[in-house]
Amino acid sequence: MSQRVSRTPTTTRPSPTRRRHRPACAAGTARHTPDLVPYQRDPAEAEPSSARPTLTWVLLPDSTGRLRPQARWI
Repeated sequence: MSQRVSRTPTTTRPSPTRRRHRPACAAGTARHTPDLVPYQRDPAEAEPSSARPTLTWVLLPDSTGRLRPQARWI
């Protein structure tokens, strides 16, 4: 007796589905709050209070005229 063979291919992978669209992520629906401004610190408040020196980087021209970074302790 002959066996019936399914003509559709069988695979272990799931069938491809369409990517679901989430309406909350749609373009133009993002809520922006431009009225919130971060806290602005005074320059004296922003500087470290300790007497330890800080390492800063400055750009200085070298012998060829190119600007090179150089570390400075201030």
